[in-house]
Amino acid sequence: MARAVQFDDRVDTQTELTTGQTLSLLGRSIGFLRQVRMLFVGKVVFAVVAVFPLLLTPWILKIVVDQVVLGQPFEATEARTPVFLQPFVNAIRDLPPSEIMLAVTGLLLLLLFLFGFRAPPAEQVTADGMALGFDSATQ
Repeated sequence: MARAVQFDDRVDTQTELTTGQTLSLLGRSIGFLRQVRMLFVGKVVFAVVAVFPLLLTPWILKIVVDQVVLGQPFEATEARTPVFLQPFVNAIRDLPPSEIMLAVTGLLLLLLFLFGFRAPPAEQVTADGMALGFDSATQ
């Protein structure tokens, strides 16, 4: 008598997927997104906006070093300012270094107010870990 195929409903015994199976699963997942299209678009927009402060950081540091500390004019550097920062640079172009620093500080405070500290709670714990009772293992 032939041996019946074993079936275990608790464990997936065939973990290898073919390319066709993978693409069909992706297509099925995209099909689910049709029902919540606007939520998905909103999530993508907010994810792109959340990257904005990280894109500003090197350019803000460049302005502080070049124009505030070294006192160079904006035209002295060869690096072109990115399009998204150009309105801010145009607004502070003719200011003295101390006022440029005040404007940069104001911009950073505005970004802090809009986006927060950008440090998830898991990164705010100390090196020794969380105090007793605050993690799931000791509750």
